[in-house]
Amino acid sequence: MVLAQHKSPSWQNVQQGVLEILDALILKDAVVSVDAINTKKKMAEKIIEKKGHYVMALKQNHRRFREETEVYFHKIQRESPELIEYYEETECERSRIDSRHYQELAVSDWLTEAKEWAGIQSVLCVTRTREDKTSGKVKKKSILYQ
Repeated sequence: MVLAQHKSPSWQNVQQGVLEILDALILKDAVVSVDAINTKKKMAEKIIEKKGHYVMALKQNHRRFREETEVYFHKIQRESPELIEYYEETECERSRIDSRHYQELAVSDWLTEAKEWAGIQSVLCVTRTREDKTSGKVKKKSILYQ
């Protein structure tokens, strides 16, 4: 669903355009998800300021936080796996089976980078598995979110 459209004067001003769109929306209790290019502290601050919640990808754009989160998941899986919330879903389509495995972990003081993000409550690891029923090939990819 498209809620708003805004033309940015140039590619360098895309984030400013997104901030302007956020200003125009009522975000109270809404969950806003953005792609990696918009995973910015200013975006998180704006969403929290407007009483919303966010899900933002942690990729190469925030390498230190991503690496810290990977280590945090590994540590908790090894030492206190009961602290991780799990959810799985599987969809079967024409020639493929898509599975998603979600792991959610509350933010703690151990994640030093998290202190810089307004309103952050948890980190997520989503592992997607796609099996081609015809060829039998399986692709697996994990992405971290905050």
